[in-house]
Amino acid sequence: MPMPRWLLMFIWLLNLSNIFVDLIFPFNHPFTYIVPPIFFILVGYAIYFVCRHTPKQVWLLILTVIMASILPLMLLDLIFGGQRSASTRYFIPCFIGIQLAVAYLFAYQLTHASFWQRQIWQGIIAVVISCGVLCCAISSQADTWWNKISSYHNPQSARIINQTSQPLVISNPSDTNTGQLISLSYLLDEKVKFQLIGQPNIYLPQIPAGFSDIFLFDPSEKLQKKLEQEYGAKIEPIENVPLFKLTMP
Repeated sequence: MPMPRWLLMFIWLLNLSNIFVDLIFPFNHPFTYIVPPIFFILVGYAIYFVCRHTPKQVWLLILTVIMASILPLMLLDLIFGGQRSASTRYFIPCFIGIQLAVAYLFAYQLTHASFWQRQIWQGIIAVVISCGVLCCAISSQADTWWNKISSYHNPQSARIINQTSQPLVISNPSDTNTGQLISLSYLLDEKVKFQLIGQPNIYLPQIPAGFSDIFLFDPSEKLQKKLEQEYGAKIEPIENVPLFKLTMP
């Protein structure tokens, strides 16, 4: 799916800053406009510094690690459209290269800079490390995080389903939906039952009786229409999660 280029570049900046400060803020929060450019400058200077102060084989290795995995995806997205480069998992090798460059910059400044420059760099290093520790402490206590993408709402969906006495979850696995269902199943109680409906030709079997609540998890529009047409069912979306409450007539 195409993504506006300005938004794509904005996400690149966020992914870059998340190496050092990984917190969840909405796009319109001041954090997302102030912090990423600061770390972009730090990373840019670190890469420049490595290229100026290390042998060719060293800085070439670091540049290769940084650029080899993401540059092709970035060019493809910019030229042909898409959002491959917005996915954090493709940045893992790049993150390693960036951390090596920043670590070299910090180590060099602590050992070779003048006294006053060392004081400044010690302050910068303390801030960066403190941010990392704080973010790790916060994320370690969270049941989901922004990088879960499609499975981000699974914990909340599971809590809603588990609160009912005899729930049935209906879904039609497809694409990433199959992975979401597997992820969700680990969070559900044993009392929860699934009824999976095949694709692309949707055949609706008889919905078993005896369930207190029936949910649709991330259903396709085709499945929703079928349920409404063949069963006269009422489908109500549940706010902020890919979950629907199904009420039979």
